[in-house]
Amino acid sequence: MSEEKPNHSGHVLRVGVLDNDALVLLMIRRLFAQQQGVKLIWLTKDPVGAIQLCLDPRSRPDVILVDMALDGMTGLDVCRQLSGFRIRIRCIGMTSYSVDAYARAAKEAGMAYVVQKEDFPHLIRIVLESPHTREESDVKAANAINGTLGTVSRPQTLSGREREVLKLYSQGRETKEIMEEMNVSKSTLWSYEQRALEKLRAKNRAEGIAICVRLHLFD
Repeated sequence: MSEEKPNHSGHVLRVGVLDNDALVLLMIRRLFAQQQGVKLIWLTKDPVGAIQLCLDPRSRPDVILVDMALDGMTGLDVCRQLSGFRIRIRCIGMTSYSVDAYARAAKEAGMAYVVQKEDFPHLIRIVLESPHTREESDVKAANAINGTLGTVSRPQTLSGREREVLKLYSQGRETKEIMEEMNVSKSTLWSYEQRALEKLRAKNRAEGIAICVRLHLFD
């Protein structure tokens, strides 16, 4: 990752990047490599992995740049989930399409900005203008919209197999690999996952994994 170079105030802004395009990740890495006051701490294509990195204080960025169109989730989904955990991260969306098309949804999800991927000078400026912590009012507003995660404090107890399925998916494992490791059929694996999501009151796998991480169910 990029070398720490404090700005004039002595602060270093920690930035994480989530995008499913390897070329975009490479360009952003180069873009911030020599930028004073910014440290690029991680880049990933995995939405669930990005959420886990944000939840861990050791890898938590001040700012996360998020592609609006991802595999299995959207940038809005990622931002909503992060907002639900009451962690102070400034979320900036990136898109190759019209920024105006996302304006309202981005605001409701708690995003600070949506910018064009191709407008790198604007992207740098927006990142550098970011505070090191999100305003408390922003966090409260985002949580009011995405209150479902905040209410999941005491889910029904997951069985060992139900927890194992979500944990393996959180590690980026493919369904076929998990079937082989757990020695179960695809239908049985699906059944474990669905029961786990129902107990967690999660809408999808990514949200279920995020809840497990938050409640330390994988520890």
